[in-house]
Amino acid sequence: TKSVFPGAAVSQSIGTDRPDFAETSSTVGKGSVQIEGSVAFDETETLGAEAETFTTPFLFRVGIADGWELRLESDWFIRSTLQGGPAAPEVTTQGVADFAVGMKWAFFAPETGNAPAMAALVHADLPTGSDTFRGSGTRPSLRFVAEWALEGDWGIGVMPGILYDSDDGRRFMSGIFGAVVGKGLTDSLGAFVEIAFEQIT
Repeated sequence: TKSVFPGAAVSQSIGTDRPDFAETSSTVGKGSVQIEGSVAFDETETLGAEAETFTTPFLFRVGIADGWELRLESDWFIRSTLQGGPAAPEVTTQGVADFAVGMKWAFFAPETGNAPAMAALVHADLPTGSDTFRGSGTRPSLRFVAEWALEGDWGIGVMPGILYDSDDGRRFMSGIFGAVVGKGLTDSLGAFVEIAFEQIT
C-alpha cells in the first residue's frame, strides 16, 4: 500500500480482494492507493464445444476516508478461442472487457470476539468494452461481505449480493454468492478454496 498524501502514515498490512471472487471486508485506508493485477486462464466445455479464455484482470482501489474506498476494475484484455466441434473451425476473438466503478464501505471491524468484520460494496458495470465483450447497458450490483478471522491463520468469508442485469434489452434481477476458506502459510504466502456463483437466476 502506497500513501498518496504527504505525511499520511500507513501501518496496516495489505489485504487484497483478488484473486478470489469473494471480496475482503477491509479497505485500503485513507490516502492510500492499491493496484491488484493478475493473468487468468479459463477453459469451459459445453455440449461438445470448448471455449478457452485468457484475461488480465486488475483492480484499482483508492482510500477516500476511514472505512471507505473508490474502486475501478476490469478483466481488461480478453482473448477468447472457441472450438465448436471436431469439424468446426477454431475461432479466436480478442478485445477489451467492460469497466466497473464502485465503492466499498467497511462498516464493522470488531476488536475482539467472534463477530465477523463486515463491508458493503456498490458497483456498476459499464458498457465500455469491445463490441464482442460489451455488456448490455449499465448493470448495478450490491454485495455484503462477512469475514471471520480464526486461530492458526485460518479465515472464512461469505459474500451474498444482488445484480440488476440486462440481456437484449430485458432487465432482470439475479443473485450473487461466494464463500471462501483461506489459510496463511507464511508471512507472504497463503492458500484458499472457494465456491462462487456469479449469477443465480
